[in-house]
Amino acid sequence: MKPTNLWLDLETYSEVPISAGTYLYAEACEILLFAYAIDDEPARCVDLVNGEKLPEELTAGIHNASYVWAHNNMFDRNVILRRHPELAPLDNHWRDTMIQALEHSLPAGLGALCQALRLPTDKAKDKDGRALVRLFCQPRPKNCKARRATRDTHPEEWSRFMAYATQDVEAMRNAHNKMPKWNYPNNTREQEFYAIDRRVNDRGLLIDVPLVDAAMAMIKEEQALLRQQTGDLTAGALNTTTKRDKTIDYILQEHGILVDDLTKSTVTELLALPDLEPALRELLLLRQQASSASTAKYKKVRSCLSSDGRLRGTIQFCGASRTGRDAGRMFQPQNLPSRGLLSKPEISYGVDAVTHGFHRQFFDNTMLLATSLVRSIVIAPEGKLLYVCDLANIEGRMVSWLVGEYWKLEAFKAFDRKEGPDLYRLAYAQAFRVEHIDVDSFQRSIGKVFELMLGYQGGVGAFVVGALGYGFDIEALAEEVTPTLPPDVVTEAEDFHGWLTRTKRLNDYGLTKRAWIACEALKRLWRRSNPAVASSWKELENAAIKAVNEPMEVVPFRGRLLLRREGSWLRIKLPSGRSLCYPSIQYQEGSLSYMGVHQYTRKWSRIATSGGKLLENITQAASRDILFDALPTLEAEGYEVVLRVHDEIVAEGAKDLTLARMSTIMTSSSPWADGLPLAAAGFTSRRYGK
Repeated sequence: MKPTNLWLDLETYSEVPISAGTYLYAEACEILLFAYAIDDEPARCVDLVNGEKLPEELTAGIHNASYVWAHNNMFDRNVILRRHPELAPLDNHWRDTMIQALEHSLPAGLGALCQALRLPTDKAKDKDGRALVRLFCQPRPKNCKARRATRDTHPEEWSRFMAYATQDVEAMRNAHNKMPKWNYPNNTREQEFYAIDRRVNDRGLLIDVPLVDAAMAMIKEEQALLRQQTGDLTAGALNTTTKRDKTIDYILQEHGILVDDLTKSTVTELLALPDLEPALRELLLLRQQASSASTAKYKKVRSCLSSDGRLRGTIQFCGASRTGRDAGRMFQPQNLPSRGLLSKPEISYGVDAVTHGFHRQFFDNTMLLATSLVRSIVIAPEGKLLYVCDLANIEGRMVSWLVGEYWKLEAFKAFDRKEGPDLYRLAYAQAFRVEHIDVDSFQRSIGKVFELMLGYQGGVGAFVVGALGYGFDIEALAEEVTPTLPPDVVTEAEDFHGWLTRTKRLNDYGLTKRAWIACEALKRLWRRSNPAVASSWKELENAAIKAVNEPMEVVPFRGRLLLRREGSWLRIKLPSGRSLCYPSIQYQEGSLSYMGVHQYTRKWSRIATSGGKLLENITQAASRDILFDALPTLEAEGYEVVLRVHDEIVAEGAKDLTLARMSTIMTSSSPWADGLPLAAAGFTSRRYGK
């Protein structure tokens, strides 16, 4: 009888570290163990490296099974394709329990997943597994006589290693059975998106290898020069500014300034001090250059390149917790520098200057040049172009559509028709009750902070985050706007500050009272001018509480969302049909919380939430669905997607394709989003850029 599911897991050995990426690793690895199970039968482990043959039930089953399951099949699929292509099932037969976990806001790692699901399996308890993988799957340390461990050198450990591989298969199958299946594998649209994602990762990015090599040589030379300059400036006390603690001690001893850290924001704040000693200013500027994290990307790209000059496996489908957005891998395309870069003409000229070695003649700050060129290493193949297109202000449009902020939807439509102002200018005008034509560039920047920082229940703290991210001075902002603030709003802000102070709840974020009150007043102005958004936070939170307290009862929200508790899960059904999932949802002592992978600790823990946070998740998730809806048509029409970065798609394509058509596809592929004004814009080039 034809099997329905075949579960498999491979254990492999390679001299190439797995940190070089799955694709490069798969080119050189050797399969040691092939563990598998057919449907609900007991798992077995085949010892390939010691001559055991694959049984006929496996070779037949892998081709005949309806579905072939692996946990992170990017790995197992690529290893099989490269080492045993005759075993490879049809691509649309692959399924992935890691994707099933990520689609439902569960941990990606199999061990952590089993613990989160409270599965009574050995896998959840096996602390020996990682040690066995290190022993048999990696080269031994240089001080060991044997280059690698084998069954002959470690027979007892090998026996445990085979048992470990078998446990992986059983754990994977148990996890699949216990996890929800709403978004994957039962949602056919998500299956289609994941199939496209596999093709995108297989395709990879074409890299300008000569530019990467030249940039690495330039950075190495510059780092040596920075070390020399640091030593000269400090009379040998420091030979580098990258050693944080030693640099902090030096600044205290020599300049009498105590700093807690040397993060980018701290260094920027220090450099802004008008009376900073020249020697300390020079030292901090050296620190800025030497600590640029973006320059490390060149080395990472070079170490992960496949033999054809392409970088593969840079996108993790559904890798961003809860929302379903992508996460970056290796090259980390989701985290490329975007502010404080050189101009486009300088970047264009810088490519040639670095490649041909005359950069020092034209660029003073070599590390800034290297940081500015990171995107430029991605190029189009000969005879093709890169088509780069971005959904314009998709979160601002989406949140307005979800909650019914109709004046703003009309404003977006007018702007798209070139009949109205941009939304940042309009946001300021609405809040201050002035004509948008009278809004100057500084006031527009305030409107930008409004729109980017306040839509998800943000307050004074959001302005602090915005100041760090967008480089504006809150104290200067307060001085500028305070005279223009309506007196009644200022009074409300002052009263709130007083109440927080009396009740000992005030967090001043290091701001003066004047600056705190100005930010609070600006927040209140924005909320007055966006009543549908501001009222949605509490309404959404109440809907979630009602759903939690009344299991299986469907709770609607403003005609766009449906909330329901199923077992221990809160499901929020998005307009696209996909569900946001909140495991182990609770409402206790007036607070909503769920279990999730914490943003900072990366550990599975209880996370508190609120209406504003829920709205942020929903908005980002629905925006992701707009982007993904375009993928099938783009691929079908010859736009070969190579990258997805936030709300941007990068595709290779023939020169007879058009950016206009790409924009149309990206803004017209979501029939569920009726009434949502969408716009997309971008550029074509032989080289990627911002």
